[in-house]
Amino acid sequence: MQTAYIFGTGQISNLAYEQCKEKYKILGFIDNDNTKHGKTHHGLLIEPPSKKLDCVDAIIIGSADANKDEMEIQLVNDFGIPPDRLIAPIPSQPLDSYTSKNPPGLSISLGSDKCINRCIICPQHLGGINTQFLSPDVLKKVVSEIPEEEFNVTLTGFLEPFLAPNIVECARTIKQIKPKAKIMVNTAGLIYDEDFLVQLFPYLSVLKVSLNTMTSDDYAFLSGTGNEGNFHKVMDNILKFQNLSIQKYPNLKITLQMMKFKKYKYKDLTHFLAPFRQKGVAVHYCDVYNWGGGNNDRKKITSELHNRELLPMLRTPQGEQYPCLALFTSIHLFEDGYYYPCPPSMKHGQDGRDFPIGNALTMSFSEAYHVLQTYQQMHLQNEFNCLDCATCNGWTIHNKNIFENHKKGCAC
Repeated sequence: MQTAYIFGTGQISNLAYEQCKEKYKILGFIDNDNTKHGKTHHGLLIEPPSKKLDCVDAIIIGSADANKDEMEIQLVNDFGIPPDRLIAPIPSQPLDSYTSKNPPGLSISLGSDKCINRCIICPQHLGGINTQFLSPDVLKKVVSEIPEEEFNVTLTGFLEPFLAPNIVECARTIKQIKPKAKIMVNTAGLIYDEDFLVQLFPYLSVLKVSLNTMTSDDYAFLSGTGNEGNFHKVMDNILKFQNLSIQKYPNLKITLQMMKFKKYKYKDLTHFLAPFRQKGVAVHYCDVYNWGGGNNDRKKITSELHNRELLPMLRTPQGEQYPCLALFTSIHLFEDGYYYPCPPSMKHGQDGRDFPIGNALTMSFSEAYHVLQTYQQMHLQNEFNCLDCATCNGWTIHNKNIFENHKKGCAC
């Protein structure tokens, strides 16, 4: 029997123990809380994380959300544990969406004629900027067709959404038609205009701000601007967003987004994030990948990241391709009124790929989702020719264990 430790001693660690104890010999628990060290959990000793973890077959992550990501960062970046040894108990969503009536969410590109940054992993600036904006008629039709219950809707400009002139009206329309919808906006965080924000914030559930790095020089490089001052401006604005939320919009969650770079150590990262967390700002981690798929020059991007030592924590695996989680997280509505299955399938400039599902004016939301489910089924059956997926590396940011465990019907 293979050996394993469980990282964490909270509620999810109990789930991890029950799910994995038949397959693995659980040697003990590990936890960063030194007040727990030397005590027992499920009759097993609780220890601090150490390099001896490299001697076991697997480490089971017994936590969720940002805690889970920071456990992974600590194990991989600080102790050199290979990512494929990490296992996490998984909920049925989003992978069960291929048999579900509704997708986990809808992402809507509002359109914008400019962007603040030229991020090196973003293909949107290739081939020029699109000046098209989402039609109000398309938006009303689509929103009328989404589920009545709480449903996640993300508004993007596919550039900087705060520069989309229709963002407030679109958010208002969604809430008027579907009051229970949960609206999230992703922003670079460089714009703070309180007159604008007090119009937008009443309709939002989440504002996610992309900081992504914890140093100004890394930010200047990644954003493609070379402007280190923008890093400090974004940090200041995050706290301003949070203060405004606390004062006037207590139901709005302000979230700071960080990327998982291999050079960032756990203690440094948590120390950097502490002032934001003390103010109540949530933290969301995302993996590093070329989300433009085949549109960007993958080798050039990889080389530039390598030269800056901004290597992804999860490296592109060698060998056989496996399913892409991007197909299971949401369905996308582009500003031209067409549904798309994932960000890399959308057109980025004149020479980019273009694999639409169909026009939202001529097909229903449920019909579009049915097509997406077909692509999901193909990926789960290891058929990757549906969207020219062989030229995209978006699938590599997710651990293959997610899909292998899902097929087995268990987490471990």
